[in-house]
Amino acid sequence: YQRRVHGGQLMYELNKDSQSIEKTFRCSDRWFSVTFEGEGAEDAGGPFREALTQISEELMSSATPLFIASPNNANNAGPFRDCMTPTPSATSKDRLSQYRFLGQLMGALLRTDDCIDLRLTPPVWRMLVGETLSPADLREYDVLAMNALTDMLGLEEKGITAELFEELFQEERFVTRLSDGTEVPVCPGGSERPVGFGDRQEFVELSQKTRLNEFATQVDSIREGLLTIVPRSVLVLLSWGSLERHICGEPVVGYDELKASTKHGSLSESSDTAKYFWEVVRDMSDEERSLLLKFATGRTHLPARLELNAMSSECDSRLPVSHTCFFQIDVPDYSSAAIMKEKFLYAIMNCSAIDLDGDPRAGVWQDSDTEE
Repeated sequence: YQRRVHGGQLMYELNKDSQSIEKTFRCSDRWFSVTFEGEGAEDAGGPFREALTQISEELMSSATPLFIASPNNANNAGPFRDCMTPTPSATSKDRLSQYRFLGQLMGALLRTDDCIDLRLTPPVWRMLVGETLSPADLREYDVLAMNALTDMLGLEEKGITAELFEELFQEERFVTRLSDGTEVPVCPGGSERPVGFGDRQEFVELSQKTRLNEFATQVDSIREGLLTIVPRSVLVLLSWGSLERHICGEPVVGYDELKASTKHGSLSESSDTAKYFWEVVRDMSDEERSLLLKFATGRTHLPARLELNAMSSECDSRLPVSHTCFFQIDVPDYSSAAIMKEKFLYAIMNCSAIDLDGDPRAGVWQDSDTEE
C-alpha cells in the first residue's frame, strides 16, 4: 500500500531525508515539491496542491486501509452520510505510524493556507481537540445502532415484558459490532454472557462506551502526530469545527464566496465575457464549482484566490486554460454564455490532470490543452 498511493510515497520520501519530518512540516512555505511521472508540469505550486488533493481522495476511498465508510454512510441513514471513520481494526505498528504521519500533515496544513478534503465524522474532530464524547455522538456515525440501543431501554412502553424479552432476545450477548463489522465483547466474558431484561441499562451503557472508543487508538495516533507540528496551547484554543475548517477548507464552494475570492486580471469585470463567466458559475452546482476550483488551483475547497485573464483569440472552439501554480484561468472570448457553459463543463469534468504532455518550458498549447 505505502508505495502505491501518493500519501505513502510522500511518507516514504520524507522519512528518507536527513531532515526530520517535524522540521519539514514546520516550514511556512511548501514542504515538498512534486514531480508526476510521465507528466511535464514544473512544481511552482500547482502539482503540490494537486498531490494534496490526490492524497485526500485516496484516504477517503478504498485505496488505503486507514479509513472506512461510517455506518451512516454505508447504510445511507442518519446525518453525515458522506463521512468516513478510522478503521477500528487498523492497529498494527505500521498503520499507527501512518495515522501519526497524517496528523503531522494536518499540523502542517494548520500552519499554511493549504487544505485537504477529509470527510471525517464529527466525533473524530472532537477527539482531536480533546473533547470527551457523549452517547449522542454515536448518532453522528451510526444512527441505527444508537436507535436500537435507545429502543432497548423503552421496551416496557411497547408492551415487552420480561418473559417476552427472554424469548425475543435469547441470542443477545454482551457484544457489539464495530463500524468495520468486527464483533467485540463489551465486558470481560461478554461473548458468553446473555443480556437479561434487568441487564439492559448496563448493556446499553457498555455498548455505547465501546462504540465511542472504537477508533480512539487511531485518533490518538493522529493527535500525537498533530502535536509534533502544532503546540498543544494552540490546539486547545480551537473548536472541533474550526480545526476541520482550517484543515479541510470551507465544505461548500458557494457562488458568493467564490466570486469574492476572485480578482479580474486582464479580463475586464465589465466585459461580456466576464458576465458570461459569472452567469455560468452561478448556475453551477456546488459539486461543479468544486471541480472548477480544482481545475484552476488543484484544490477542491476554499480559500483560494482566483484570477481571470482574457485569452487573446476569439474562438468558440477553444477550451479554457488554467495555470494551477498561479490560480489563474484564461477565458476565451466566447460568443454566448451557452457556449461558455458547454466548454467549461467539459474542461472541469474531463481535464483534471496537471500535464503539459512533455516539456513544461516548451509553451506549445493545443486546443485540447486545458491545464498547465
